[in-house]
Amino acid sequence: MDFTFNDEQRMFRDTIYRYCKEEVAPLCEAADREGEFSMEVW
Repeated sequence: MDFTFNDEQRMFRDTIYRYCKEEVAPLCEAADREGEFSMEVW
C-alpha cells in the first residue's frame, strides 16, 4: 500500500502550511505575549 501524498495532496498541505505560518502563527505569538486569546483565531 502506498501512503505517499499525490501532487494534489502535497499542494493542499503546502498551502495550509503557508497560510498557518503567515496568518495564524503571528496571532498565536501575540496571544502568548499579551496573555489574551484573539477572537480572530477562533
